[in-house]
Amino acid sequence: MKNRTRVYFFIEGFPMLPEELTKMLECEPSKTRKIGDILVSPKHPARQNSWEIKSELPESESLENHIEEIINKIRPNIESFIKICNQYQSGLLCAIDIYDRKEPPLYFDEKIISFLGKLNASLDIDQYLMD
Repeated sequence: MKNRTRVYFFIEGFPMLPEELTKMLECEPSKTRKIGDILVSPKHPARQNSWEIKSELPESESLENHIEEIINKIRPNIESFIKICNQYQSGLLCAIDIYDRKEPPLYFDEKIISFLGKLNASLDIDQYLMD
């Protein structure tokens, strides 16, 4: 089985409703959450507002392609993202399910690092070794 890769960009901890943030960013999120929304696992109310966009590429695509997809979603409104992301917590989350012990390359070129730096965004890489 091929490795499965998923990439998300999130913003959280903002005081306004997620719909207001969407208008400010001029970018449709893949998912939003409001304080008090019930989370599925573990089941409890959300403690903060959150907003995220997810790469829509097939999970079999490379990590680099998924990240490029996210960057392309943000780039048209980069100034709005910079303003918001420098006020609230933001980050890029990469989740990789590894099959047959075939670890994918984890390489982030200067373009990706610079882009995340402009957004003051964290980088989280979760790798899961699957049976």
